Amino acid sequence: MLHFDNFTPSTLDATQQVLQRMIGARSWSGATQALEKRRQVVQEGRMSSQVIPLSTRVDGMKVTVDALRRTFISDRLSREAKVRYEVMLERQPATDSNPFGLGVVTQVIHEEATPVEKEK
Repeated sequence: MLHFDNFTPSTLDATQQVLQRMIGARSWSGATQALEKRRQVVQEGRMSSQVIPLSTRVDGMKVTVDALRRTFISDRLSREAKVRYEVMLERQPATDSNPFGLGVVTQVIHEEATPVEKEK
């Protein structure tokens, strides 16, 4: 989940390769469409994103992460928001590329926008 929102135009391909190993097979087709759309936006807008985890909770196969997400266009901070990632996992066979045997089935992001301080 944090891989999804931690990227720059130059790291996007590597990030997506990591994500492919983490997303459950039954969720991959929908995720592929979202990732391709994001690729176009990132490349055209020279967009980068940084996620700073603040807290994590685990309840069975549900993981909740509260974080601060910063979005940059070119090299300027465009948006900063507190976000909550809610991720549902499923067990799947462990492989060399996914030794944990867990796949992401769904991810929901709740966002609370906060003002961004302008550079002086």
